[in-house]
Amino acid sequence: MSSSTDAVIQTVQPEFIHEGNKWCCLIPGDAPNIKSAKFPTIKAIDGTKEEGEFGYDQSSEAQEMMKAEGQFDLAYFTHISIPFSSSSSMKGAYICLWDFTSPPSHLIITLTSSKGEKTSKKYEFPEFRGDRWYFLPVDLPDVVLCEITGKGRWRESFEIHSLVFISRDETPEEITSREAREKLWSEAPIVKSEFVKEGDEESEGRDSIPIPRDDPKLVDPSFSMVKCKHDVYSKESKRYDQSSDAQKMLRGEDDVWLSHLSIPFPSPSPMKGAYICVHSHCSSPSLLFTFTDCDGKKTYKKYEFTRPKHRFEWHFLPIDLDNVVLCEIEGKGSWYNKKCRCFRIYSVVFLRGDDIPTSPPLLTPVPVPFSSSKTPTSNLSLPSKPVKEAVKEAVKEEEEEEEKEIKIESRGKKDIPSSSKQQTESLTQETKTSEPTKSNPNQPTSSTPSQHPIPVPLPQTLTSSCTITPLCIIGKGGFGVVILARVEYPASYCSPPVLCALK
Repeated sequence: MSSSTDAVIQTVQPEFIHEGNKWCCLIPGDAPNIKSAKFPTIKAIDGTKEEGEFGYDQSSEAQEMMKAEGQFDLAYFTHISIPFSSSSSMKGAYICLWDFTSPPSHLIITLTSSKGEKTSKKYEFPEFRGDRWYFLPVDLPDVVLCEITGKGRWRESFEIHSLVFISRDETPEEITSREAREKLWSEAPIVKSEFVKEGDEESEGRDSIPIPRDDPKLVDPSFSMVKCKHDVYSKESKRYDQSSDAQKMLRGEDDVWLSHLSIPFPSPSPMKGAYICVHSHCSSPSLLFTFTDCDGKKTYKKYEFTRPKHRFEWHFLPIDLDNVVLCEIEGKGSWYNKKCRCFRIYSVVFLRGDDIPTSPPLLTPVPVPFSSSKTPTSNLSLPSKPVKEAVKEAVKEEEEEEEKEIKIESRGKKDIPSSSKQQTESLTQETKTSEPTKSNPNQPTSSTPSQHPIPVPLPQTLTSSCTITPLCIIGKGGFGVVILARVEYPASYCSPPVLCALK
């Protein structure tokens, strides 16, 4: 016959949800229907130890367990007391158990209302292997205190990996929002990531980035505005807000565990793509990127990854969008646990999409007083060959021209009679003695043109009589576009062609 105490205990069957560890809760840690506990006043003991003995007071471990923080395989309980922030209904609780420690064979949960009325429910658990999530139905309208006792399967005390109380079912609006998000995940256009290179081990891939972090092609976010959350933790957890770690990750200083990342940019930026460093164990098999432009239009792209063959790998994610002001990143699971609510990013950088200039004339020669009155025009077409190749060819061509000039000059000296040589030396001496005159702006100069090919100083600005051959783009940024060009001066300058960087 049951005693009067046993008569008030209702036996309720736990509902198996799915396999998975403490990070695989069915609802996020900031869900609006979570019933919030008064964390500082949670108390717990391991009654198998003497009071005052190390390990007897398990209150701090119980608080960490309620936040899904810490390592709980050394936290065993015989009694837990959990007060709540306010009197409200309780729908039930999600609980995570692990067979390796000492999961409970049964739990007795006693719930107290604001009027002091107590209701006790007993939950019995079968033997299992691995990690498991169960739902414990409660369905009470007014609960202010929850007390848990029980017995472990392998020892007197029991261990709980995670425990989350919910106050109610989802509202119709919450259901609609969740279903819309699930539909977005299933219907977002899929883009395959492109493997770039293996990441180095020592820096967890960060030092093997495919492009320098100070390259002007990269778009820096508004670092202080970056927000990141780890929603397997409750809002009360110190590890829920991962914004600081996310900012370090974007600077290449650390990695971050997350479930949602929001990255604003200081000004509308064209995005060509992003380089991301992933991990063979902790990264997500698929990432959903939401891009918002300056008009508020959202574009969704779902990037799918093949499982990395190396521990760290760099991949390229094509984007090809204009005027991006915000990028949001979400993931689904990780390679080691598809149901996990968080994943890991080791590094990510964004690449500008405007590194190929478009058409208007890049160079306009500026006339000087002694130039032709003919209006100069510039109709330039840039070669499509790579920069290094174009520069190499241009330098080689210049060297060949200089060699020709030297050969002609040396050949001419051999054939010049002694009287002509004296005349040439006289002209050279005249040029040298005229240099101080050039440096004095107050000394008058003759307007009579010389009858001899005396070298004339090259002008600081280009004239219409110069022949300009653009070779390749060598730089761009806030200063404009800089190209490498071959400039041929008129014969009056007695100068071989030169290579110039022109803006």
